[in-house]
Amino acid sequence: MEEKEKKQVLSEEIVKMAIDLVEEAKREGLTLRLIGGPAIRIHSSLMAIDLHKRLKRIEGQEFPDIDFVAPDKERAKIRKFFETRGWKFDSYIFFFTSGVGTRNRQVYRGKVDVDIFYDALDLCHKVDFRNRFHLDYPTASLVDLLLTKLEIVEFTEKDAKDVIVLLRDHKIGDADAPETINARYMAKLFANDWGFWYTATTNLKKIRAACPMYQQLTAEDIADVTSKIDQILKYVDEEPKTKDWLKRAQVGTKKKWYKEVRL
Repeated sequence: MEEKEKKQVLSEEIVKMAIDLVEEAKREGLTLRLIGGPAIRIHSSLMAIDLHKRLKRIEGQEFPDIDFVAPDKERAKIRKFFETRGWKFDSYIFFFTSGVGTRNRQVYRGKVDVDIFYDALDLCHKVDFRNRFHLDYPTASLVDLLLTKLEIVEFTEKDAKDVIVLLRDHKIGDADAPETINARYMAKLFANDWGFWYTATTNLKKIRAACPMYQQLTAEDIADVTSKIDQILKYVDEEPKTKDWLKRAQVGTKKKWYKEVRL
């Protein structure tokens, strides 16, 4: 499929396509959960959708592909599910790439490309979805959506804008409640993983510092987002750290704390 043709697909079409795929998979007894920009859009109010569009997350097509997570035990059935709907399995990536993140990933080519990560998004840091698929539908849980952004070492402006919209439109809490970001879960996860803690908190602080530079954000937007970042950081700071975390913290960034990603 030529890139020019892909750029003609509207964001609304991509979001609808993603939801339809999750629902069709469910009817066939399969589990798909959406992550990435379209997942954030699904959880957004009209105010947040308008903000997402005004921020212009990327040039050209707003959502260039669709990302899902799924249980590894359903891998073979999910391949058949997509192939019977016209997507073509990318065998080159499967057989000839061996970088971080490729072992549990499948790519399907079509009008809109689809990436599927099985059990976990294991890139710079690991976001584990096992035992968490039930928390939300048709997307992964809000805190997991946030973690898939904060795990990125080479954090881009697109990722920052996605996080801003996600934070602006949702509450910060300490449980997996509807439309709430479970900061307690994040804090406990980071308390045993210094590397993930360092990358995620660094990214949150970058966003907090960058917010005033976005002309599309109102004073109310900036105050709301920065306040929520502070709330998350407070949960993270106050969570007791494990011995492994404390030991790794002594080494700091002298030793690489993340995995190199080559997708």
